[in-house]
Amino acid sequence: MFTVQNSQQYSGTRNRGILTRRTRKPSTPFAVTRLDFAGPLFTKKDKLIKSYILLLTCATTRALHLELSSDMSVDKFLDTLDRFVSRRGLPHTVYSDNAAIFQAARRELPSYVSS
Repeated sequence: MFTVQNSQQYSGTRNRGILTRRTRKPSTPFAVTRLDFAGPLFTKKDKLIKSYILLLTCATTRALHLELSSDMSVDKFLDTLDRFVSRRGLPHTVYSDNAAIFQAARRELPSYVSS
């Protein structure tokens, strides 16, 4: 949403938010990716099961990629991220919040990649 700031200070220019260099530079989709979990969702197989959605957004095109995860463990997150990478390619930069699962995955990632 565009808002007009104080006309004396900005003389009618529009504030479009702060864009980093990485999001302004032309690149392939999902080269700069932001991720977060949504949920829980309840899916039904034989019984109700908790599931989560991994939301991956492209910082340059604002495209959205959704991956379903059966839980929020580090192993399941890395498997879900692996599915994303196999479909969209390896991102150059990944941003996330400081959730415990993302911090644990960051520590676990070097051993996961080498195996």
